[in-house]
Amino acid sequence: MKLSELVKKYTFDEVKKDLFKLYPGQKKSERGYREALEELKKTKPKKNKDDFTITIMEVGPLIDADPEDTEDTYWDVSGKKKGSKQSWALEYSPWNEWLLWKVDDKAIKELGEITCLCHILFEMTFTGYTNKQVIEAKKKLYGTLKKVKKQIKEEKNNGKNIKRSSNQKGKSNS
Repeated sequence: MKLSELVKKYTFDEVKKDLFKLYPGQKKSERGYREALEELKKTKPKKNKDDFTITIMEVGPLIDADPEDTEDTYWDVSGKKKGSKQSWALEYSPWNEWLLWKVDDKAIKELGEITCLCHILFEMTFTGYTNKQVIEAKKKLYGTLKKVKKQIKEEKNNGKNIKRSSNQKGKSNS
């Protein structure tokens, strides 16, 4: 089942009970989730080069964790390409691309459609409750990355200059 089919199948009122049971701290953002699902329903899916299957699995507990403490587990929603073991983070992907990706059959069978949709909504809205906010967050992230790369390059060059200066001082003293 493609995400677009899942999105069209359920209303927010059908989803919210499970969403806030899975993510109780998100109840304060009910309006954002409602608007996100409505925007997804209106969004025209866009074919893209990535043919992901959206996988959903519980991860944890951590090695040092108390085995009785379920707070140490989390849900991983990621993309996998056919024939690859590599998982891809999807939270910065445009929503129109998500809509054509297939939701993992195993996850739907084990968790149910509404639970899968809840986990996917949580992941999609990690950086914003609208596609525009997600795209802006991605631009900001890339801007920060560009600045950091520039800073690293400058620091490497400064390190070379310092090294050259100290080597030249040593040569003039001999």
